[in-house]
Amino acid sequence: MARDAMFRIAVVLVAALTLLCGIAVAQDLGTYDDKLIAELVPADSPDTIPVGTKITPGNWQQYRKFMTISLQAFMSGKYYWKMGSGADNYVEVGPTIPTELPGKYISDTEKYSGQAQLVKLPSGAY
Repeated sequence: MARDAMFRIAVVLVAALTLLCGIAVAQDLGTYDDKLIAELVPADSPDTIPVGTKITPGNWQQYRKFMTISLQAFMSGKYYWKMGSGADNYVEVGPTIPTELPGKYISDTEKYSGQAQLVKLPSGAY
């Protein structure tokens, strides 16, 4: 009897998770826009955010040019997945830590770079 009850609970949990994931996946974020891309700070820009800065749902827009478009969507609170509004919900800026690419990544990039190409989609994204 206990096994049957556990099985039923498991089925209900799987169904609930499937429903929740379906809701999140089904969203059309519609966040790609050439204007948003143009507003981002170039990687070689001397502009930075000071280490220790706390980015919150209340102040994120002043730092948006440093964020990926998906992080901007997350911070905006418009979508299913969003940043909480409590005082404990923030992103703290840390120091830049240079990292080296793995050797396999570098060798595969050199090996296959001639086969790759960017394809522009009708939405304007690549």
